[in-house]
Amino acid sequence: VIAFDGTYRQVRARKAYFFINNAMVCLGAGISANLTNPVYTSVNQAFLSGDINYDNGTGSQLFTDSVQTFSDLKWVHHRNVGYIFPEHGTVTLQKGLQKGTWGSIDIDGTNDTVAKNVFSLWIDHGNAPQDATYQYIVVPDKSLSEFQSYDQNNHFVIVQNDTTIQAVRNDSTHQYGIVFYHPGSVNLGDSLLIASNKSAIVFINKNGETYQVSVGDPLYTESSIQITINKKLSGTGGSVAGDSTIILFTLPAGDSTGSTVTHDYTEAGTLPITLTGFNLSKAGKNVQVKWTTAWEQNTKAYEILRSSDRVVFKRIGMITSSDDPAMPHHYSFTDTSPFAGINYYKLQSIALNGDTTNEGVRSIILNQNNAQRFLVYPNPVHSKLTVQFSDNSYSDIT
Repeated sequence: VIAFDGTYRQVRARKAYFFINNAMVCLGAGISANLTNPVYTSVNQAFLSGDINYDNGTGSQLFTDSVQTFSDLKWVHHRNVGYIFPEHGTVTLQKGLQKGTWGSIDIDGTNDTVAKNVFSLWIDHGNAPQDATYQYIVVPDKSLSEFQSYDQNNHFVIVQNDTTIQAVRNDSTHQYGIVFYHPGSVNLGDSLLIASNKSAIVFINKNGETYQVSVGDPLYTESSIQITINKKLSGTGGSVAGDSTIILFTLPAGDSTGSTVTHDYTEAGTLPITLTGFNLSKAGKNVQVKWTTAWEQNTKAYEILRSSDRVVFKRIGMITSSDDPAMPHHYSFTDTSPFAGINYYKLQSIALNGDTTNEGVRSIILNQNNAQRFLVYPNPVHSKLTVQFSDNSYSDIT
């Protein structure tokens, strides 16, 4: 998704470009100018090559005129590129010989006259427009017949196109693109509502019950952006509040400022729990295991397993799930005898029917001072074995 918000030669506009399903959806809003000159949006201008076909509501036709303005144009096709006009605005189509010099637009260009046949397509907003809009879809690399089939069912829906939000969805790929010029919310259809607390560009790729959410700061000024989705979701930075999830996206800084952040989320209703935190910390010689859930259903308990090689895990504890209906739930377990070196901890949820689900693995490294050490002597053992621990306690085994 690309967005533009600015003024060029005293013409103000907000434009967004959404690249979805091998097509580019182009939206413009708030197109305004105080000058009396006509204002146009150029859809394309290219060297003429082969036929131009169009449909203004009466089926595919070959374009034979030199120039024609349409008020009901559905689409145009030229040189294996199709142009769809969902709202059938005032569009001008032109072909013919054009002349000029490179020197007229480039100080390093020559003054030799160049003459070529040119294909041109543009949207006319009239003189001194106020809050004009446009929408069109560019579909490349398709023959005329392929493009006509595509146009019959392109699955694009222009959800919103104004100076606050520009949003598009595709009902085939289940992808959604949104440009928030201001904090706000948008109903994307498909039972999906999105809100942002700041200006943001958001792209969502939905696959079954999984939502891949990408967020970017178009102004390069924010350290975080909060997105709210009307679904109970499990994933990085998400916190379930009622029937929605509030997601805090922490944005990159330094040389990565402006980069997009992408995380995957799973709809909570499809999982026994929604895990929003799972971490380890040192507590003297011990290791503290903490986790937080924002959603639980049919969950009986949690078990904590430990390993020194991440291959063989042994259970070291179990915590009964909370029966408090208030969310979130915070859990903690203390391992009093961790290994020296690296320790791997696996958290598993246990459903009421006994099924277990792996909720993740975390690791922590302890030095010799953190972990419990012991000496075993004598060697070989005859009648008594002495085990001396690092806290100078003893245990004799006979």
